[in-house]
Amino acid sequence: MRRLILTILALAPGLAIADGYLCVVKEAYLISPHGTLRRDSVYETALSKRPSSVNRDRGVITGGPMDNKWATDIRVLDRGSDSSALKILSIRAMDDPYYLRVNVFHDGLDKSFVGHTGSEIFVGTCKAI
Repeated sequence: MRRLILTILALAPGLAIADGYLCVVKEAYLISPHGTLRRDSVYETALSKRPSSVNRDRGVITGGPMDNKWATDIRVLDRGSDSSALKILSIRAMDDPYYLRVNVFHDGLDKSFVGHTGSEIFVGTCKAI
């Protein structure tokens, strides 16, 4: 099943994710009106079943909570390397900007990430695709 999903994603027009990641949310947090973080386990469970694909070259994020199809401007601030993280900023005209950081410099196949959508923070892991 995973192979089928990866094949579909790789062949889908406009995605061009040959150099990218498949990311899964492991924890989700909401910012409360009192300025504290509150873990949202119900949201986490739903998101863990919906991976996001991330394109390192264009910054396109497809699926999941960081999907940037409605962004008016997508900026790849850093493609990431052995010593730096992949950083993507998605500007949205009518909403908060989205920010994604994938720690591509970490050893191993799983790369940790953190994403921010204004009032929500997501953390998890990504695998190269």
